[in-house]
Amino acid sequence: VIVVAGAGAKGTIYATYELLERYGVTFEIDGDILPEQTRDLELLALDETMKPAFKYRGLHPFWNHLTSCQTWSLDDFKRFVDQCAKLKFNYMSFHFFPFEPTLSYNYNGEPKLLGDYSAPETGYMARRRYPGTWSTADLEVGREHFTEKWHCAPELLNLSGPEDACERVQDKLRKIIGHAKTRFIDTAVCLYALALPPNLARHVRQATPDGWQRCVGKFVCATDPRVREIDEIRLRRLLETYPEADAIWIYEAENYPVCECEYCRALYKRELGRFGDF
Repeated sequence: VIVVAGAGAKGTIYATYELLERYGVTFEIDGDILPEQTRDLELLALDETMKPAFKYRGLHPFWNHLTSCQTWSLDDFKRFVDQCAKLKFNYMSFHFFPFEPTLSYNYNGEPKLLGDYSAPETGYMARRRYPGTWSTADLEVGREHFTEKWHCAPELLNLSGPEDACERVQDKLRKIIGHAKTRFIDTAVCLYALALPPNLARHVRQATPDGWQRCVGKFVCATDPRVREIDEIRLRRLLETYPEADAIWIYEAENYPVCECEYCRALYKRELGRFGDF
């Protein structure tokens, strides 16, 4: 008799996957590798207690790249989550840019707009700056894996407009988060601080000397109190939109400039002594 047990349901699942690995099963992120089938299964002599070496173990699915998970279906994501569980991962964070339909909000009565940075053919998920038509007919490699006209997730085909995209993308991410819960994987959604869609960046002070960023949107000034107002709105909307998420992680945009406005320069001068010379 083999007894597989854990401190709770999660530990018991981990112990089960560990036992399967001892019998020659290999779990990889894209599927399982099974050993050759035998008529007799040897009873392993095991008496072990194990615990993870790291508290947080997981991956960071990064949307908005041509070869990224932005084209995955909901079933693709569920399989990905299942494989993460087999690898004993317990954490998954989701990255998205300010121009994507993953979050809807308003500022001063004006909604966040889609379509100036992102391509409708991709469900408003991918940047327009990428060259090409987004047609699967133009794919040189792997064309046989795309049966629809556009290079995007199947749930985002035939959208009626930006509002429809927001509803579908947000519903899909909620379902992914919910599935992760069933596999004992905690999830985090993100706030891309100090960058805004161009239409909302008009209401605040933009980072100088040049706040334009062709990959993200508009870089905005950290010392502008209106930016903090918008960030508070975005944080509240994240909590409302994804109530099952376990965390929100906030990060500064890559390539963010050293803002040279008078308010930021005064901040640098005031705070420099706390951080020493660089």
